[in-house]
Amino acid sequence: MAAERLKWTPELVNRFWDNVGQTRLTELSFAKLGGRSVITAIDHILPKHGRILDFGAGDGHLLRFMAQRGLTVAGYEPSKGRAANLQRALENFDGFLGVVGDDSTETFDVVIMSEVIEHVLDEVMDVTLDRLARFVRPGGVLVITTPNNEDLDLDMAYCPVSNLLFHRWQHVRSLDQSSLKALLSRFGFDEVVTHQVGFDDNIFVPNDAFWSGKPLVDPLPDWLQNMRQNKPTQAGAGNRLLYIGQKGRATDYQEQLTAFQALAAQARSSASAKASPHRSGILMIIGSLGPGGAERQMVALVEQIVSRGIDSVTVALVHPPATERENFFRARLQKAGVKIIDGFSAAKSPTGSGKTADPDPFEVLSPELADVRAYYDVLSDVNPETVYLWMDEVCIKGGIAATVLQIPRTLLCFRNMPSYNFPYYHGYHRDCYRFLAEQPNLQMLNNSHAGARAYAAWLELPEGAIKVVHNGIDLDNDAAPKVLRKQYRAALGIDEKMLIVGGVFRMMTEKRPFLWLDVAAIIREKMPNVRFLLVGNGARFDDVRARAEQLGLTGALIFADLELRPAAAIAAMDLFFLASRIEGLPNVILEAQALGVPVATTSAGGAPEAVLDGKTGQIFKPDATARVMADTIVDLLGNLRWREKAAQLAPRQVKTSFNIELMADGMLAARDEIAVRSAVDSEVVEAGPSADPVVEKADRPQRPWALRWFAAKLPSWIYRS
Repeated sequence: MAAERLKWTPELVNRFWDNVGQTRLTELSFAKLGGRSVITAIDHILPKHGRILDFGAGDGHLLRFMAQRGLTVAGYEPSKGRAANLQRALENFDGFLGVVGDDSTETFDVVIMSEVIEHVLDEVMDVTLDRLARFVRPGGVLVITTPNNEDLDLDMAYCPVSNLLFHRWQHVRSLDQSSLKALLSRFGFDEVVTHQVGFDDNIFVPNDAFWSGKPLVDPLPDWLQNMRQNKPTQAGAGNRLLYIGQKGRATDYQEQLTAFQALAAQARSSASAKASPHRSGILMIIGSLGPGGAERQMVALVEQIVSRGIDSVTVALVHPPATERENFFRARLQKAGVKIIDGFSAAKSPTGSGKTADPDPFEVLSPELADVRAYYDVLSDVNPETVYLWMDEVCIKGGIAATVLQIPRTLLCFRNMPSYNFPYYHGYHRDCYRFLAEQPNLQMLNNSHAGARAYAAWLELPEGAIKVVHNGIDLDNDAAPKVLRKQYRAALGIDEKMLIVGGVFRMMTEKRPFLWLDVAAIIREKMPNVRFLLVGNGARFDDVRARAEQLGLTGALIFADLELRPAAAIAAMDLFFLASRIEGLPNVILEAQALGVPVATTSAGGAPEAVLDGKTGQIFKPDATARVMADTIVDLLGNLRWREKAAQLAPRQVKTSFNIELMADGMLAARDEIAVRSAVDSEVVEAGPSADPVVEKADRPQRPWALRWFAAKLPSWIYRS
C-alpha cells in the first residue's frame, strides 16, 4: 500500500513542536546552529537603541544571542507551551522585554522571522503575515530567512505505524526570491534586498569581533561588505534566502514638525489682529491622577509651588478618570486649591476650528500625531507662562504644541528609561524628541543620572543636555514605622520576630518576578523560617502565583494586592528586595529606606543612586545570579547589627538627599534656567551685526519662507553652529 502524505493541521503542528521541544532535536534547531551568523549578516540594521522582535522564537536561541550583544529584544511564539518556556528561560536576561501575545498592540523597529514562513499552513498564512505586519512599525524593517527553493521531497520522513510521509521539519512550502517578494508585498513590505547565503559559522563568525572574541585586523571580505551595503550577495552554500524589507516609507518626523511649526506660526499671525492675552501661571499636563510615581511627584511639586506662593497652578489630565483609582490624588490637589481640567484629549477641536486658520497646519502631521491638536487647544485656553509635561507621550505631543505656541518655558519630565524599553513605544518618539531638543525654551529632565544618560545616548545628545532632578519622598502617613509594622503583621497573623523579605512592584516582565521567586526559593532552603511578602498585581500575576507553587513557596509566601498606601506593608518587612531589569529612580526603594527597612536591589537604572551601598542596602552587580543574590540576602538577614545600623542611617539619608523640598527646588531651578538662557539669547541677537551693506537685498539668495521663519526663531548660538 503506497504511503500517503500527512495533511498538517494547526493542532498537529502545535503537537509536533511541543513534543520536539522536549527532545534533543532542539540541539539541531537552525537558530542554535546558525543564529550567530544571521545576526552578523544583519548587524547593520539591528538598532542599538531600539526594539527587535523574533517572530516565531521557538526555544529562544536567536533571542539569547541578540541579548548577549546588548540588544533590546522580545519574542512571539504561537505555541503556548513553548511561549511559556521561553518566558521562564529568558526573563533574567538583560534586554529581554518578554513574550508578546496575539492581541499585543506593541510595535518594533526590526522584526525577524527566521526559518518560520516555510512552516506556516496555507489556511493561516494571511492571518500570520497580517499579525507580523502589525508588529512592524511604520517605516520599520522586516528580516526573513527561509530555505532557498527547497526540494521538499528530499527531506521527507516516513512513519511505518501510520504509513504517512511528512517533511521531517514540518516544512509545507518552498520559496524563491520572486515568490517571497511577491508574497510579502501583499502585506505592505517593499523589498530592500534579498541575499542567497549559507549561514555557516565558519564563514560569518571569524568576521565578527563579538563572536570571535578578538578585534578584526583585516578588512571585511567583499561579500560581507556588500551585505552591509544592502547589495544583493551570494555567499557560502547559498541554500538560504535572506530577505530584508521595509514597511512603507520611513517618515522624517523632524522635517514634518519643522514644516508644521512654520505653518502654525503663519496661521497664528494671520488668524487675528488682536494681541494674545498675557501669559501667566504654571500648567501641569499628565495622563491621570492614579497612584503612580510620576503622579505622586507632580502632586508634591504642585503643593510646594502653591505653599511657597510662587505662581498659580492648573493641572490638565489627558484622560478622563474611568475609575476611583485614577482619582487617587484629586483630593490633595483640591485641598491645594488647584484647578483641574479632566480629560482634554476626549474633546479635541475639529479640523478648521477657530484656534487654527484655513489651511489647517495640523493637516501636515501624520495620523499618529493627531493628538497634538488637543494639547494645542488646552495650552491655548490656559495660556501658561510655564508648562511641565510628564511621561513620554505627554512630553512629545505636549512639547510639540508648546513649541508651536511659543510657550516661554517648557519642561519635559522623564520618569524612567527610554520608551523603546516599554510596550507603549512608537516609531515617532525618537525623531520627535530630537526635534524638541533643538528648541531654545525647552528643558529635558530625568529623575536619575542613569535615565538621563540612556535618553541622551538614544537621542544622540551631548552629556548634560538632560538635567537630573531626583525624586522626593513624602510618606503621607503620620504613624510611626514601628506602629505600622506591628499593625500589618498582626493583620497577616505573622509573629513580630519572624523575618520577612518583601517586594512591592507590578507583576510585569521588566520587574523580573520569576527571578524574585527563584531567589526566595534558595533563601528558604537555607532559612526555612523566613517568610516572603509580595505586594502587587499586573498582567503576569497568575503566572507568578503558579511559579510560586511550582517552587514550593505556597506556605511561605503571602500575596497582597498593590495598595494605594504601601507604607504599612513595607514597614512590616525586615528586608526589601527588588529584582528589576529596568528602573528609573525607584520610589519603593526610597520609601523602604525612609521607613528604616534596608534594601537589596539589582543595579537596574537609577537604583544604585538611591542606596548607600553596604550601608543602607546592598546593590548586586549586573552579572549576579539568583544564588549569589540569595546568599547575600541570607547574610544580611543573619547580621542583626548591620540591619539595625542600616535602619537608623537609611531614614536620615532619604530625608537629607531625597526630600520633597529638594525635588521642588530642582524642578523650579530648571524652570528658572530657561528664563536666564532665553534672556542671554535675546541679548546676543540684539547685539548682532546689522545686515551686510555690500550685498543688496535683491541680490541675496532667498531661502524658502518656512526655513527663513524657522531660522529667525532660533537662538543665535544654534543658528551660528
